[in-house]
Amino acid sequence: MRTGFAVFALWPIALGLLQCGSSQESNPADSGAVDHPGPDATSSQGDASPGGAVDDGGATSDASAPGTTDGALTELDAGPGQAQTIGSFVGVNGLITDDVANLAPIGAVREYHNWGWLGNNFNDQPYPKTLYTPNIPDFGWDWDSFFSGLQAMGASGFPVVQGPAPWVADGGVPPASGSPTAAASYVAHGDTMFQIAARWGSVKVPDSKLELMAGQTRSSGLGTVGYFEDFNEEDNAPGFTGDVYAAMASADYDGDQTRLGTTIGVKNADPNAKLVMGGLSGAYGSGDTWINSITKFLDAARTWSAAHRAGSFPADVINVHYYSFGPGAPAPALSPEDDHVEAKLAAVVAYRDANLPGKPVWWTEFGYDTYANSPLHAPALGSNSAFVVQGQWLVRDLLAALAAGIERATLFELDDTCTPPASACDVQFATAGLLADPGSAPKPAWYFVATFRSRLQDMVYAGEQDSGQADVKIAAFTEPKSTGGALVVWAPTSNATVHAGYSLALPAGATTAKVVALTDKQPQGVESALTPAGGSVTLDVSETPTIVVYGP
Repeated sequence: MRTGFAVFALWPIALGLLQCGSSQESNPADSGAVDHPGPDATSSQGDASPGGAVDDGGATSDASAPGTTDGALTELDAGPGQAQTIGSFVGVNGLITDDVANLAPIGAVREYHNWGWLGNNFNDQPYPKTLYTPNIPDFGWDWDSFFSGLQAMGASGFPVVQGPAPWVADGGVPPASGSPTAAASYVAHGDTMFQIAARWGSVKVPDSKLELMAGQTRSSGLGTVGYFEDFNEEDNAPGFTGDVYAAMASADYDGDQTRLGTTIGVKNADPNAKLVMGGLSGAYGSGDTWINSITKFLDAARTWSAAHRAGSFPADVINVHYYSFGPGAPAPALSPEDDHVEAKLAAVVAYRDANLPGKPVWWTEFGYDTYANSPLHAPALGSNSAFVVQGQWLVRDLLAALAAGIERATLFELDDTCTPPASACDVQFATAGLLADPGSAPKPAWYFVATFRSRLQDMVYAGEQDSGQADVKIAAFTEPKSTGGALVVWAPTSNATVHAGYSLALPAGATTAKVVALTDKQPQGVESALTPAGGSVTLDVSETPTIVVYGP
């Protein structure tokens, strides 16, 4: 939920802005705006992965053959109510400068992608003369290799086309050339969405429809991206109301039902492509302030769609952001349970069920800082450092999202953007990364989330199991291709609670079990055998979720 800016002196390429995170300028506890420092991508060019890999701006794996689809995402296409694997559920926000070896173990990558980069790095001609630069070779930014590299490692990526472009009107936000509530005002934006879907989507379009700058490879249908997000926190921009967003999305989706032509919008390039709403930040406050602001925006978008698209909503995925702010530093952030995250997300899912059935709901920004001066910091609890508590709470956020019915959750973010005690770290989101600045030191949270995803990779969430205790929670997971599964058990408290010798009931028929402890510097966790007795196993339960894998 951070606004970040880093300016790159790309000679001879024109200056461009690297922007990621939230567009909200202050946290709920602040009375005024706060300047938010951006990531220094020049420093992260040499990030080392946990395995020692060096970031070269993307992997070098070949792209998938034309006509293929993004296999890592297809299971989400079934829509709400259909079980998706944990491997496809978990994700992280990242940048082209991040090493795919650091990103892929966490899952789906929501890649912040400035609109201006696609137009000769903010130096293009107005539509319809725009020629696109899907890669920026002068700076070593190769998105073809980035997305194919993620795919080769069993993950996936999708771009978040955000921000203004100087060749559209005055380069403002919303990016309209004309009435902000007319789809035709966003033809330039829709043109961009067509071009990136034509390149990274699953369908090879005729070469004559590709609008590429000289020197760009003339590729189409690479099959590496299935989802395309068309803004970031548009509800934080003045004047970017729900009806305005719906007008833009109508152009981005299908060229306003082809009224703008057949080379505008992702669906006209690739009918299989999915358009993800720009993540909605919502307004923070007491009571139902956040959910009411989300539904107000969606109501306005639905009203516009009813008037201009016969009710067809121009997005395939509903997308929200939410952070568990506390009262502000020196007080810490709130745990997922203390902040009732599950109930907040469930309210969005309930709105979807009533008003936009069939649309998956994603939660694409959440997280905690590790520096105590931030108003969003995870606290040290007992013998657990803030770094450990960050990992505990992120995994518990994922469990809350599953219980609420969320279909994908991408945490914020891969890298810190400062090194404490620099004053820049006093700002929320600056130390929310899974890797410490400059990206060479994974925090415990990286290992916790990587273990959660890898151990439950092919399993699906099956609901909560009664623990018999108010301060013990159990989430159940099943393996669709076998009779095995897993239970994740934890204490939902924030006082370093430990329940020694807890008796955990296994499902009927389970005769084998092993425990996996989320552990710093162990990407698969630490595994130990358990001996079932009378249908149960005995283990210690703490505020760090523990995975118990069982089998027949």
